[in-house]
Amino acid sequence: MALPFLMALLSMGTTLSGIRSQNKALSSQAQQMASGAVRQTQSDLDLLELRKSQVSTTITLEQVRRMRQGQRERSTLAARLADAGVAGGTTVRDAVASVIQEETDLATLETKKDWNVNQILMEQREAVTRGQSKINQAQGLLSQRTQAGPGVLQLIGAGLSGYASGKQLEPMFVGPKTNRVKAGEPGVDAQGFWV
Repeated sequence: MALPFLMALLSMGTTLSGIRSQNKALSSQAQQMASGAVRQTQSDLDLLELRKSQVSTTITLEQVRRMRQGQRERSTLAARLADAGVAGGTTVRDAVASVIQEETDLATLETKKDWNVNQILMEQREAVTRGQSKINQAQGLLSQRTQAGPGVLQLIGAGLSGYASGKQLEPMFVGPKTNRVKAGEPGVDAQGFWV
């Protein structure tokens, strides 16, 4: 009668050990996935911030270069006016055209900078969304862990299965009741061996 209970206990112990190791593995995997997602997201955001700074600096340098070019053009035109000693119509038109072109170029560069910054901001939002998605996947792994209710049912099922297996194996170890021998008398067990 002890064999079925022993088999039930062994089966339940094995099942419990399996549940624990599965839960531990899922928790570890989820934790690694979540921390990896956080690191990747932070890396992506840092890289995008660096790119935004580089683009902004590059465009600002182009704007400064264009302003200096406009100043040189106007200085040249002012020198031509001084040499001529008169305010010629063509020179004034050239000075006005230079100012207008400079302002147009600066506005175009500013618009380009704004577009690049907006593009990088969208990429940053996308990086955060990707990171959040991976964290959600990690939380999904955590929800796959066996909870107390299903775990108890698994243990009961394993115990019943072990008990049934023990009941089936018991006659092999104990033998049928008709073949049992009294203590001190020779006899044959279920496998045909002398006892």
